[in-house]
Formats: sequence, C-alpha cells, structure tokens
Amino acid sequence: MMIVILLLLKNGKTKKQLMNIIKQNTLQQLFLKSKALLQNLQEQLNIKRCNNEYIRNNFLQEKSVRQFKNQKVDEKDIKTILKAGMSGPTCVNSKDWSFIVIDDQEVLKQMYEANGVPAKPLLECAFAILICGDYTKAFQYAKDYFAVDGSIAGQNMILAAWSLGIGSVWLGTWPQMDRVFAQSKLFDLPNDQIPHSIIAFGYPLDEIKEKEEYYDESVVHYNKW
Repeated sequence: MMIVILLLLKNGKTKKQLMNIIKQNTLQQLFLKSKALLQNLQEQLNIKRCNNEYIRNNFLQEKSVRQFKNQKVDEKDIKTILKAGMSGPTCVNSKDWSFIVIDDQEVLKQMYEANGVPAKPLLECAFAILICGDYTKAFQYAKDYFAVDGSIAGQNMILAAWSLGIGSVWLGTWPQMDRVFAQSKLFDLPNDQIPHSIIAFGYPLDEIKEKEEYYDESVVHYNKW
C-alpha cells in the first residue's frame, strides 16, 4: 500500500485526491494502477538513458576523419545529411546557403589542388559538400551572417553523418580569399554565391577509437566574466 501511495504522490496527486482514489478502488485495483505507474516511470527513465547515450555517441564522440574506405555512400544517406544541414537556424530565417555535392573524383582532385595540402582528404573521400553563402538571401543589413549560418549547416551535416556511421572532416575555405576565389572559379559560381566550407565525407578507413570527453571549466563563465 505504501508503494501505491508514494507512486500516486510522485505523479502529482494531492492528499485529498489520494484519499478519494483509495476509497474508490480495491487493493487489487490500486496494485494494478501502481504497476502501470511503475511501468510509466521505467519508460521515462529508459527514454532519458537513451537520450543521454545518443548525445554521448553522436555529439561527444564525434571526431574528424581524414582517411576513408573506397566505398560509396547511399544517395538516401546523402539526402539525410543535406536535410540536417537545411534544418539548422539561420539569421531571420533567411536560409542563405546553397550546397554543391561532389562525387566526381576528378572534380574532387581539382578542389584539393585549389585549396592546397590541408584539403588532401578530398582525394580519398566518397563525396564532398561545398557550402556556399547566398548573398541574394542573406540578411540585408548584415549579409556576412551567411558565415554563421553556413557553419551551423556544416556542423549539422557532420553530426548527422556521424550518426549514420559516416566520417567527415571540415576543410576551411572562407575567409581565406585565395581559396574562395579558386573554388568560385572552379565551379563558375555566380558573384552572389560565396564558397564558405568544404566537408569531405566517407566511411572511416580505420576503427574509430573512443575519445576522452572534453570539458574545460576555465572557459565557462556565469553571469559575469
């Protein structure tokens, strides 16, 4: 009986409501109700545990991958990754980005040559996505917010890919203007499309080792510096 009372109180019942429930139900009925409440609590705990595991596996364990298997990524998964990129917030909901998906090895090689040695993963990846800022859609009073919006889209795509077992590495382009101009020229982009980032994707060549979770208290401030 005590367990039943505690469970009912746990679920927000007042003492008056509790007495009415006890009067209106047999001990067996109260037992069945408590069993249902216990199952509900267990389900809530399981959901919380799953959510914590999801965050740990897909956010805290994500790392850059620079070497990839010679294996194509399914078009359905590429679309899921793009959807994740388009689901992020943008300044005044401008959606001021565009995306070029590249899986042609010759074009990937040309992108590598345009950006230089740091972009070497492009030579091995299954595909890459060039994120461009769209000046025609950017916030008219501060158009360079496209860089923030493009970064959010990029991070979303990286995390979505990781959850699908697909590795990636972010290859910076903007604001290094030599790279910006080189990628613009390579893709013959309109003047209002600004190359922002390249992300190389593919299945990791080597097994991903678990990394130590990182948290630096010294860079966190509450209410004041």
